[in-house]
Amino acid sequence: MEKQVLFNVGTSALTLLALIGVVLNIKKRIECFYIWLFTNASWAIIDFYKDVPAQGVLFTIYTVLALYGILEWRKRDDDKSRSGVQN
Repeated sequence: MEKQVLFNVGTSALTLLALIGVVLNIKKRIECFYIWLFTNASWAIIDFYKDVPAQGVLFTIYTVLALYGILEWRKRDDDKSRSGVQN
């Protein structure tokens, strides 16, 4: 029973973190992608462990997209700093 409680607390925390990522995205903060990188990778691991491969693949793709988001936002920020444009 304790394992299930820990699992539920952990997955609830992942869900809360993912929602915080959404709020940060709305506020146009790059930190959202770091949060999603962690939460999506965690969900992918959980899904493969729980034998839900289709959802595991989906969250793996989301993880890659979060990494892509980080790279794109960094590139955008670098371009802005070179041109003197501020956020």
